[in-house]
Amino acid sequence: TQHTAWLTPRYDNKGSIKHLSVFDNGDARGMEQPAFKEDKYSRAVEYKIDEKKGTVEQTWQFGKERGFDFYSAVTSNVEWQKDKSTYFISSSNVNLLRPDKTIKMVLVEIDPKTNEIKFEMDVDSASRDDVAYRAMVIDPEVFSY
Repeated sequence: TQHTAWLTPRYDNKGSIKHLSVFDNGDARGMEQPAFKEDKYSRAVEYKIDEKKGTVEQTWQFGKERGFDFYSAVTSNVEWQKDKSTYFISSSNVNLLRPDKTIKMVLVEIDPKTNEIKFEMDVDSASRDDVAYRAMVIDPEVFSY
């Protein structure tokens, strides 16, 4: 259950070394389900892939430390923001598995060198039937109709 698996422009990705960023929802991580749903977590994660050696190394993650309060069972995204050297993360359906709570989207911009949060916002759904897919940063100076 990974989303937005992209070669991250944080690195040049030339030659046999590639860097991949992924939003990992967390269902069946390691081919297992946690015993309790509250033990699930979602995360943005980055991997270094060495195609010559055939190895993969995790180099960064954010979200595990937040546990079930950051868990999105479906969708979501992570995307490198070149102009700020940050990752923008959308954990899009937090509380989906908590029928007593409002579903929300948690938006985070984070410096992956320090894990300092530069921006964070929760967006509540209008109802339990409203789920989000993903969010993205739109630069009004670049994007126009």
